[in-house]
Amino acid sequence: MTPALLVHLTRRDLTDRFSGSALGGLWAFIQPLVMVFIFTVIFSQIMSARIPGSGSPFAYGMYLMSGMLPWVAFSNTCLRCSNLFSERKAMIQQGRIALASLPLVVVASECFTFFVTTTIMLVIMASTDGLPGWPLVAVIPVLIAQQILAYGLGLLLATFTVFLADLREIASIFFQLLFWFTPIVYFTSVVPAAVQPLVMANPASIFVESYHAIYVTHTWPDLMPVLITAGLGVAVTAFALWVLRRLERDVRDFL
Repeated sequence: MTPALLVHLTRRDLTDRFSGSALGGLWAFIQPLVMVFIFTVIFSQIMSARIPGSGSPFAYGMYLMSGMLPWVAFSNTCLRCSNLFSERKAMIQQGRIALASLPLVVVASECFTFFVTTTIMLVIMASTDGLPGWPLVAVIPVLIAQQILAYGLGLLLATFTVFLADLREIASIFFQLLFWFTPIVYFTSVVPAAVQPLVMANPASIFVESYHAIYVTHTWPDLMPVLITAGLGVAVTAFALWVLRRLERDVRDFL
């Protein structure tokens, strides 16, 4: 896929997802922001959740947003890819595009949405507790590592869902469970000792905690977790590409 075609398909993806609605592609940004707002109001105001050691009433909201926005990009990439080959059935049947390149459109679309919603978050931060400074640069490598993993998982889901449609619903339930095993609305320190190994073994916890370091404590994230995420993403992607090569003819026949 050429860069020009990727840009074209990404633009079309952003508009087609909400075609017919009055606000169109704005819904891609409204939905995660509304989710963050609801959680912030419930936990910060109603339940009076606070960041340990911080007296700022906005600190928990920043903690929540800094974890929620990348999670939405990650989970949306994986789940939207699960039905991707069926959605692009006509394009695939015409043989105009490589199957492995289609998830790149979803990755690019979700990255664009992430950057827009993150910009809104930064505006809020600038008017409340201040910006992170130079550690903000680390968002780019963390996002790249995260989305490499999302691409690999999404490609696997896209391939297998062609043969087992129920896998899409199973994946949706799995990601709902995975959300609560990721320190987004709670702190790792409050997790019971018996559950902590499960939380820390969750790949999403690794990159979410990196964002927390950047946005909440305004420090550089540890390099090793980022490298672990990237390494895992490369391994999953390599496996997904191998599976697709073995099953590509069957995938095209089923479609």
